[in-house]
Amino acid sequence: MATLKEDCAAFLKCYEARQGYLTYLREGYDKEQLKSLSAQINELVDYLSNSRNQLTLNKAMDFPILRSLLTYHVTNYRWLGTLLAIVVPVGGVLYVVGTRHQAGLKRELATTIHVCDEITQILNDEAAAATAATEVQEINNN
Repeated sequence: MATLKEDCAAFLKCYEARQGYLTYLREGYDKEQLKSLSAQINELVDYLSNSRNQLTLNKAMDFPILRSLLTYHVTNYRWLGTLLAIVVPVGGVLYVVGTRHQAGLKRELATTIHVCDEITQILNDEAAAATAATEVQEINNN
């Protein structure tokens, strides 16, 4: 969970500002990094689904689903991105739609970080409660 949180924070730091028109059409976001983040979220949700704690299960449902949209990264070919930028009506529409989708992705990654923090707190509280129960049981046995 800590790795996922760090990777999401690194992604958000890398793409803090809104991408410019030409940068968006030629480069976009790193698709491989997005696929990796999506896989990490899915693995974590699968792992947490085996928990006996209902609160943990409910929090696992708060993780967003990262979609692999074409609008995060329009093309793998820089020359095609440049061509789309030159054809302003097509490039302009892609840019407006794409930057909205990218902003949504940033919100989803921020939500992922927040949910990781909450689940970590829940698990820490659960561990502390288990430790306290064990100590009480030892005291009662003595």
